[in-house]
Amino acid sequence: MKPITHTFLIAAIAMVTTGCIRKEPLNAECDIIAATLPGDVMSQNAAIRNSEVTLFVKKGTDKSALAPEFILTEGATIDPPSGTVRNFDVPQRYTVTAEDKIWQKTYTVWVNEPGITLSYDFEHVRQQQSSRYSYDIFYEIGPDGNESFSWASGNAGYAMTGQGSSDPASFPTYQSDNGIDGKCAAMTTHITGLFG
Repeated sequence: MKPITHTFLIAAIAMVTTGCIRKEPLNAECDIIAATLPGDVMSQNAAIRNSEVTLFVKKGTDKSALAPEFILTEGATIDPPSGTVRNFDVPQRYTVTAEDKIWQKTYTVWVNEPGITLSYDFEHVRQQQSSRYSYDIFYEIGPDGNESFSWASGNAGYAMTGQGSSDPASFPTYQSDNGIDGKCAAMTTHITGLFG
């Protein structure tokens, strides 16, 4: 065998065996895909939005001792563990950790009895803040006077681009005083920079 052919053959075998040994990277996703409650207490499927989960229960359900069960992205874990009994008279927080143990996401889990709401508005807003930005999260008040759910928007994704500021109006969706009757949600298109 010629030296060039022999060298080429050895290099080809090395590349093939190296490719076979390489392990797949660990999953970096840390999402709740689905959520349920044991027994016959849910009135409809859970609503999962950004970093919030709302479990809808039948009227009269005791919310003080519920044990939600979660389906997560492959390899992810949740703390407290799925099936842990907690008091949902108040919202509870869960932290999902990706299989790679690097990425984490914190979810707020609500349990609500659905009421028929025929009127929605944009009067209720809270800020999501960090040292670099602040953006609006719109929410609705349920028949019991508590927060029933929050509206989804692209603000969380926009925050990742680093383009927003401490002024909520620097984000794509923000509260404005220019509503027909009260406040409104203003939505604008923004440049997302190189990251976006």
